[in-house]
Parts: sequence; structure tokens; C-alpha cells
Amino acid sequence: MTHVRGIKIINQETYHATNNILTVAFDDVAVDGQGIPVAGGDTFETNWPIEANSVSIIASSASTTMRGYIWGVHSG
Repeated sequence: MTHVRGIKIINQETYHATNNILTVAFDDVAVDGQGIPVAGGDTFETNWPIEANSVSIIASSASTTMRGYIWGVHSG
């Protein structure tokens, strides 16, 4: 994928939801506490096309589970 156009990430963690946070970053490396936070039970979704080359996601806990999709275009 050469360009990211949209994303939907669901943090499936509901037990200790405030302690199990996903951090999302575009065109950078996600670092805990720096980026877009997605708390347990919450969803982050782009409603309009975005322009990004990469997506990075990090969890604040090893037990945090997530699901979702990333869509975009590729060349070739």
C-alpha cells in the first residue's frame, strides 16, 4: 500500500479500559502518550479520505486486543 486513505480501529479491551489504551500515529512511529489515543471499548475511524503514507499503532499493555482495517491505494 503506497497511500493510506482510511482507518477504523476498535480497542476491544473493556476490562481496565482506562489503562489499556491504543495510540495511533500517521506517517510517524506511535509512542505511548503521543498520538491519537483510543481507550478501551472506543473506536477511532476516519469519516473522510485521509492522505498518509503509513500508520503505526502501539498498545499500552501486552493484553490489549484490537481489530479493524486500514484501506488505501497501491501502485503497480
